[in-house]
Amino acid sequence: MPRQYTQRAFIGGNLANAEDWNGETSTAASELNGQLDQNNMPLAAVDDPKMQDPVVVVDVDNTLLSHTFIAHSYMPTQSYHISEFSDADPTDLTFETTTFNPDDWRRAWHRLAEKRISTIGGIDTYAGSELQFQAQEGMIVGEILFDASWRTSYWSWIATSNAGSFNGSSSRDDAFIEVGVFINDVCCARTDYQWLGGRFTYHLPFSSPIGTTPVLIDIRFRLKFDNVNQPVSGGGIVYSITENWINPFQVRDSQIWARNVYR
Repeated sequence: MPRQYTQRAFIGGNLANAEDWNGETSTAASELNGQLDQNNMPLAAVDDPKMQDPVVVVDVDNTLLSHTFIAHSYMPTQSYHISEFSDADPTDLTFETTTFNPDDWRRAWHRLAEKRISTIGGIDTYAGSELQFQAQEGMIVGEILFDASWRTSYWSWIATSNAGSFNGSSSRDDAFIEVGVFINDVCCARTDYQWLGGRFTYHLPFSSPIGTTPVLIDIRFRLKFDNVNQPVSGGGIVYSITENWINPFQVRDSQIWARNVYR
């Protein structure tokens, strides 16, 4: 439904100045008569260059082992971009996951692109972890998908007392993750810390103003693991740790989608 704008001045009491009502309805009549488009703009404002078909550029399209896909669609007033690394079958246990072992963890943000690299034809691509394109001044809006799993870690121990000894274990489930979206190294969206004891999928929308400049959008995350629940000897019982198991952090599907709306 097109917008209609009042065209005459108002006087006290919100009453309109006396005027021929035909003047107020002329805008709608002009549209019906084919003189204006649905945005109340003259039809001459819509010409062939503004009705061009999208130009699609596919950087990566590999579906042999996984869905590895990077593509761009350019139009006169906007462009769309996608970078995806996923598996069509979510129950496929042979699907390639990206693993961050405990030795890889640090306090700062981890870039998913550090390990999510697909080499196709001898060229490293970063499908599902980063997205690059030439932006035009305006806004970037989009969303990321981040499918990750972090299983519960545990202690295995032997408890010894005067009554003898027995084996046992304790879970260590205080694991938290924060996912963020960075545009040219500036964080524009984040989840805050979320508890992660199993497999979860996060959808994180983002938006940011942008100038006419090359753009790199990438997914990053932070891990927080509290080393708790270790059995403490006391009360005549001595605990001996036999295994200190910390599960790795794994990423399965991931995707970045972005729309650049030109100013």
